[in-house]
Amino acid sequence: MPFVIRLLFFGIVTVLAFPLHAMGPMGFGQKPGADQKDDKKKPRKNPWIEKSLPELKKGLEAALKTKDNATAVKYLDAMRVVSTDHEHIKEILLQMADLYCLQEEWTKAERAYNEFILLYPGAARCDYAHFKAVECGFKLTSQADRDQT
Repeated sequence: MPFVIRLLFFGIVTVLAFPLHAMGPMGFGQKPGADQKDDKKKPRKNPWIEKSLPELKKGLEAALKTKDNATAVKYLDAMRVVSTDHEHIKEILLQMADLYCLQEEWTKAERAYNEFILLYPGAARCDYAHFKAVECGFKLTSQADRDQT
């Protein structure tokens, strides 16, 4: 077994009684080449983004009719990526935030409202977004019987 001398951070010399290739990227006990997998996974594609804007609008309308808010949010998120009209994106962002509120996902809703405020500070509905962001933040506060420290 070969001995290897390493110089550590503070100048301390250590003698290791194992080859350095035995120490993989995540620590000890890995064999050489263990970090390389034979079965390379293909990156997953987002099926929502591959659709056109009219298809996404139809899907959104269908999801809203059935009151499937989670699917509607996914459609809105894809529409936000695909759309090029800033006025349309502005309305999509507010609609997403409102759907997050309906699902009682206060953190995501507050983040969406704050993003709207940041991106469109002079918009007509900016006051509404401020109010809803504060309301979502209020919903996130702990109760009085919880530890407030």
